[in-house]
Amino acid sequence: MATKEELRKLIRKGLTGKEASQIVLQDNWEVDHNREGLLSDKELSELKSSVRSTKEIEEYNRYLNLYRLVDYTLKDAHILALEAEKYLLRACRSVDRYLLKEIDEHKLEEDLQVYHSFIPDRVRTFKAIRAVIEDISRLVGVDFTEDLKRQYDDITATFILHNTLQIPPGMPRLPSLDSSRLSPSARSIRYYQERMAIAIGKDWVEALDIHEAEEKRRKILAVILQDLKNRNKRDTVKEVPNG
Repeated sequence: MATKEELRKLIRKGLTGKEASQIVLQDNWEVDHNREGLLSDKELSELKSSVRSTKEIEEYNRYLNLYRLVDYTLKDAHILALEAEKYLLRACRSVDRYLLKEIDEHKLEEDLQVYHSFIPDRVRTFKAIRAVIEDISRLVGVDFTEDLKRQYDDITATFILHNTLQIPPGMPRLPSLDSSRLSPSARSIRYYQERMAIAIGKDWVEALDIHEAEEKRRKILAVILQDLKNRNKRDTVKEVPNG
């Protein structure tokens, strides 16, 4: 992440709409997570003023609208994670009640069928959101997956707790959390991709592929240039005559 002084230099030079929005989005993300923002209110105002052309202003506004959609979608993911954990814990509670002889085997089977029926779709949809937000993070250059990682860890821990229970043979069981049966569907991924497209256009997925290809080429070129510099240094040392 750039230092504040580096950011100020960029602002003075003038920024594209995407560059300015990237800084604002990172600032919003930090503030929304109760951390110190990157810039002061005055500096943010100067940053916005540095975006001058109509085209760049429109680009800037598109990415700010994207942030609202990302925030809305992350709230969806949080609800899905909490619901998945809730039904997992309810299933755990029913097994405990069965072991304590508070309910019979018929009631346990009924409970597990009901609770287990709610879990897979919520996990699959959560994974679809995670996949799309990971792509958006790479496109924008801001990591929006921080909360998703923690939420997935919480789901995983609850799954592990559930799967350690002594469920009687023949009772309904859940697939592994990482199994192909709980992979996101292409339809659900497309749904959230189209939601993001409301802000940044329907071609954003293709734009991400182009962006990543360019990044890869830049990294390869940087390695080649560094190798050339190192080779030139070695050749220079060889040419120095002995005293």
